[in-house]
Amino acid sequence: MKSLYLLLLTLLVPALAQAGAGSYGDNVVISSGTRTVGVTDSGNLKVEVISQPNQPVIIQDESAADSELGRSFHAPQAIQTLGVTTEFDSNLWVNRSTSQVNMILDRIYMSSIDTDVTFRFYVNPVVTSSGTALVEDNSLHGSTITAMVEAYTNPTISDRNAPPSYIYRISDQTVTDDVNSRLIFQPGNTLLLTVQAGAVNKKWNANLFWVEK
Repeated sequence: MKSLYLLLLTLLVPALAQAGAGSYGDNVVISSGTRTVGVTDSGNLKVEVISQPNQPVIIQDESAADSELGRSFHAPQAIQTLGVTTEFDSNLWVNRSTSQVNMILDRIYMSSIDTDVTFRFYVNPVVTSSGTALVEDNSLHGSTITAMVEAYTNPTISDRNAPPSYIYRISDQTVTDDVNSRLIFQPGNTLLLTVQAGAVNKKWNANLFWVEK
């Protein structure tokens, strides 16, 4: 068996090298630009970051679980009912230029009841009005640390800055995406969530958890 394994390695390694395994090759597109990713010889994910002022930055995938330090927040809201089937501007998160913290996406929770719902996230839309402020909760119960990022519902948006960075479509289910720091918002950036249901008067909910540091 060991000899067979070594023989397979002898045959496969040159072929993989010729095919470009381990080199940069795939493109990840976010609204701020294109990021090139590849795999190192050790098999770890490698990301080449092209930095742009006042734009979100993609970094190497890592955990953002800082709740034990009081750095994790979310702005809970009740289950919503959508009375239209067109795309609706639902939530806005604002990291002011004066916040002095990065907003690091940790996970996104989404649910729909009795219909399909499409959730779209847009980076840096043109905002006419932020909407109604939500209360941000610290994931560390009892912590006196308050969020610097501001969360709103029902914003007025004049330009969503398409295309969206993330799109999720779910049908009568609950989905959680462990974003794990794949997207970081430096001060001066905003994030918009839109919702589009397959039928009127159907229920949905969404919650975004982020870390500030």
